[in-house]
Amino acid sequence: MGSFLPKTSYYDVFRHVFKKEVDSLNEWCDNMLLLFNTPNIRLLVGQLQNPTKFRPITLQLDGHDSRVSYQSIYEIGLLLKKHLYSFKLKKSGARTQLVLDTNNFFIHVSDSEPCGINNDGSHLMQMRIYNWIGKHDCMQMDSVYRLFLARIVALCHQNGRQEINSNQFIFPIRRLPKKPLDMSEDNYNERFGACRSRIETQFSEFEQKFGLFGPTKVMCITNMKVYNVMFKVAIVLYNFYRAETVFEDYIDILPKHEEWTTVNFDFLYNGEIGLEEEIARVEFEHQRITAMQNSQH
Repeated sequence: MGSFLPKTSYYDVFRHVFKKEVDSLNEWCDNMLLLFNTPNIRLLVGQLQNPTKFRPITLQLDGHDSRVSYQSIYEIGLLLKKHLYSFKLKKSGARTQLVLDTNNFFIHVSDSEPCGINNDGSHLMQMRIYNWIGKHDCMQMDSVYRLFLARIVALCHQNGRQEINSNQFIFPIRRLPKKPLDMSEDNYNERFGACRSRIETQFSEFEQKFGLFGPTKVMCITNMKVYNVMFKVAIVLYNFYRAETVFEDYIDILPKHEEWTTVNFDFLYNGEIGLEEEIARVEFEHQRITAMQNSQH
């Protein structure tokens, strides 16, 4: 960033983009997350690329923990260290649930919550799943979510999604106490884990691209909502990176796409404008002056 923006301006950009415009930016991110996929694309890619026994799967869900340090002078004592403790990281963190489609695009990002006081299941109940799951989607989930299955389906029905049923959620086979799994069940769970490892791979690649949202670097935050929007922006940018990888044979990089890297690029768009815009401006100004002259007679 230092090549394009003075370090003294970092906070001004942060304050304007992530604080003043946090709601509009959040809405923009939600729209951008749906940019590269549709239910039909998910179904088709699942049939073409998924393992034979898991071809109906179109979505994968998992929680992502990132290292954070909560330091708000306005909310002292609101979040204690134990509230942020992550058993995955063995340190303080914030958890965000993400949904991945069959093309490895993230299509939904939940609110971020302190790890210590939010488990995966209760977090899922807050994600308004009825707003984004399709009637033909099949979601692959970890066994911890099975305990919330009936409540998830009931919540969808309460919000007018009567077509959603328990068959649209798939879990590994759970071993009963003192009863080991047989060979076929073990084989199924191994294949299930191999298929589900796709979302873990995307988590790892995302963390390499955006190191602040990972298990090593600590981000100091004072507002969980602002942190969540920053996380969403990173996910949207990661989707753009994925799109370039997936559709690289169909995307031409034109000179205008790299103009922002030049020294004199007008980020505020205060410089020269196009001919059509200039004509429109002159016509508007002429009409305004004419109207003022007519009003004086």
